[in-house]
Amino acid sequence: MDQLVCTLENDFPVTVVRAIGEMSFASVPALRRIVHKGLTDHPALLLIDVSAVAVIDDITVTVFTALVNQGAAADVPVMLVGPAPPLAAHLDALGIGRTVSVHPTEASARQAFAEQAAPWRLQVDVDPVPGATAVVRDLVDGACVRWRLRDLADATALIATELVANAVQHAGTEIRFVVTYRPTYLHLACRDRSRVSPRRRSPDDLDGGRGLLLIESMAASWGFSETLDGKVVWATVWGRR
Repeated sequence: MDQLVCTLENDFPVTVVRAIGEMSFASVPALRRIVHKGLTDHPALLLIDVSAVAVIDDITVTVFTALVNQGAAADVPVMLVGPAPPLAAHLDALGIGRTVSVHPTEASARQAFAEQAAPWRLQVDVDPVPGATAVVRDLVDGACVRWRLRDLADATALIATELVANAVQHAGTEIRFVVTYRPTYLHLACRDRSRVSPRRRSPDDLDGGRGLLLIESMAASWGFSETLDGKVVWATVWGRR
């Protein structure tokens, strides 16, 4: 049976999917699943490293167009990295390069992304102290004023406060908070250096942890994932531009 091994690497704010093996009709669903999983975290960019991929069934390369379209629906650009000459030839033959951004190396893909018009983005680094929540609230309030999203300011500030308060209480490490305005939503990300996963508790739990219930009730979506040196907990708030 053809095998394609796909792994996910979160290098916040970039997610990298690394695929190794033979791409065929039998194995391509594995690539679809891992890319879908990567998109659920709403990264700024998703790279698919295909440098170790061999194509068995030519037509399967059309999956890359579908994955790019899936990323566009989530406001996440998707790029291919490092196709070997045989795969590059298949991409050219089927015209995939007209709709899919293909780069020889990961570094060149990141550079190309950096040179593109970026979403509106603000960030701040804070220490794990109670005053961190006030700093982040000020950042979010200012962002909503600047981006003319005053109607979202209260909910966004409350969600941001809970994200940071949880990191202060449970991670106890330096925190990076990022707010990004994508075409259809605000993305809030709270990164810390702890690998301990956030745990949602019941409303009557006296041992804290109820902030995630509030985030869940107010955000359009939320989640978390491990990064190379900790984790990031994120939430989205629907907006408009």
